[in-house]
Amino acid sequence: EPAPAPLLSAIPPGTTLRSVFLTQSSEAFVDLSREVAAGHPGGALNEILTVYAIVDALTTNLPALTGVQILVDGHEVDTLAGHVDLRRPLSKSTAWVEDPGAAPSTVPPTAPAAGPGTPEAPASVPIR
Repeated sequence: EPAPAPLLSAIPPGTTLRSVFLTQSSEAFVDLSREVAAGHPGGALNEILTVYAIVDALTTNLPALTGVQILVDGHEVDTLAGHVDLRRPLSKSTAWVEDPGAAPSTVPPTAPAAGPGTPEAPASVPIR
């Protein structure tokens, strides 16, 4: 179901959950349909938001998880749209979650100051 206007879903339309595998080492492998990559709008920020919407939802609801790896159509992928490294399980990162009680901000408090050659992401987010 689409997000209500003016909000947008972080997950591309048509994306389906194919399966979830849990390992004995407390990692989850989430297998999504190809639409998660094929329908992705692109851009580093959009990709970070998509990936961490998935990773953070699982690690928040299943706190015993130590990491989440995203698969597409049953296969490991390097990235969804060329920016976030998906070749290994990712840990929870709430750097992109805004505190509803805080004043509105356009940059998360843990993000480095933007400047020439500086990525617009927290250093802990694996950017390619």
